[in-house]
Amino acid sequence: MKGVAYETILIVGVLVAVGFSLFQLRGIFYGQELIGKGEVAYAFAKDLESIVDKAIATTGDAAFVYYPAIKQYSVVIRNNTVTITDEISNMSAFFSKFFTLVDNSFEDCEKIFVFKKEVKIFITCKCFELGELCSDSLQCCSGFCNETSGKCEEMPMCPADRVCLGAPESRKIGGKDCCPSDKPVCDKQHCCPLDRPKWCQIPNDNNPRCMNESEFNTECKSKKPALDCNNIKSPSDLPPSWDWRNVNGENWMTPIKSQGHCGSCWAFSTVGTIESTYKIEQADSSLNPDLSEQDLVSCSHAGSCSGGLLDPAFRYVKTTGICDENCFPYKAADVPCSDKCSNWRNNLWKISNFNGARRIFEIKKMLICNGPLSVGILPWPGTMSGHAVVLVGYDDTIKNCMIGNDGNGCWIFKNSWGIGWGDNGYGTIGYGTNGIDDYGIYVIGVQAP
Repeated sequence: MKGVAYETILIVGVLVAVGFSLFQLRGIFYGQELIGKGEVAYAFAKDLESIVDKAIATTGDAAFVYYPAIKQYSVVIRNNTVTITDEISNMSAFFSKFFTLVDNSFEDCEKIFVFKKEVKIFITCKCFELGELCSDSLQCCSGFCNETSGKCEEMPMCPADRVCLGAPESRKIGGKDCCPSDKPVCDKQHCCPLDRPKWCQIPNDNNPRCMNESEFNTECKSKKPALDCNNIKSPSDLPPSWDWRNVNGENWMTPIKSQGHCGSCWAFSTVGTIESTYKIEQADSSLNPDLSEQDLVSCSHAGSCSGGLLDPAFRYVKTTGICDENCFPYKAADVPCSDKCSNWRNNLWKISNFNGARRIFEIKKMLICNGPLSVGILPWPGTMSGHAVVLVGYDDTIKNCMIGNDGNGCWIFKNSWGIGWGDNGYGTIGYGTNGIDDYGIYVIGVQAP
């Protein structure tokens, strides 16, 4: 995993506001009078594009406050393209992104806000007040745009019994995953109706769905080897340790791999999480899915051998799909995407969804109830760069971790440096060490070809 700082951006402060990581940034050029007229719009566009890139690269939600050095300008965002016009020279420059940029326009603002929320970027110089027209909740000061009225309104609250972390049927209400009123029951990270309150991931007909009690008892195969999330409400409900290498006496992880001399840890972290989740969802530890890290390195645009990003990698698997190792063997190099097998379209694995978990309790809960998570360690101890691994367990009783903070317990992780590293390829790292438990990504619904 690669760091997200850019030399052209000066970070002058970091604080937290409204649940976002907020970064304040200053313009890198110094006013219309100090550079050529034709360069002003171009310099402004490059400056703002660098900030948008930083927002996209940031794991989780974030907000950036940027202070432009020029005063007379206009910004128009349409169709994922940002156009900047210098009002003095009347010259324009633009940039586009393969990322959702919310449509907007403004001019002559003293500061510009760049918000990232999930898979959207909103660029503005002010948020919309209550009652103002909106098309996206990112535009509203309240954080909520009513899709029916098309206006900013007070943030609604999700009833506690309808909060369902990571449920694909849920929608965000008050920043929480909330089950809709027609499917108010949360069971195993899915929203179900009252007459069919139990979710079955592996029914006899292989059609995952909500079931009533009778159908569940007769039609649902053995449950995946995880505890019931509904019974874990607080840290005291968690077991003192968990390790997917030994759950019910079976190892649910896939074999250790080596990334070689290629900065592709982000790809191995992504693949390792998906492979083990598939075994868990199928309730079969004997399965050995072997997906292609090279597909991510060469084809996903999420990174390369010089580093990469976890969120775009998982998004690629969700939307495009990833082939297996036989179709595109690992080369530990930036080889062309065209090198994968000719029938790769018939050999694609996909995921239904991926979500993030934050902080120790939530990550432990999702680790137990769903499966391993993809996490980043930034920086990796003794270096200036980050490293991505697969979180496979934890142990509150371990006092001396291999890496990091000792005395309060350790995370257990799967590395991608071969079986000669650590404990046959696995390691332990103290809770709170170098951001490892700031954010983890878990997947739902791994689909084989």
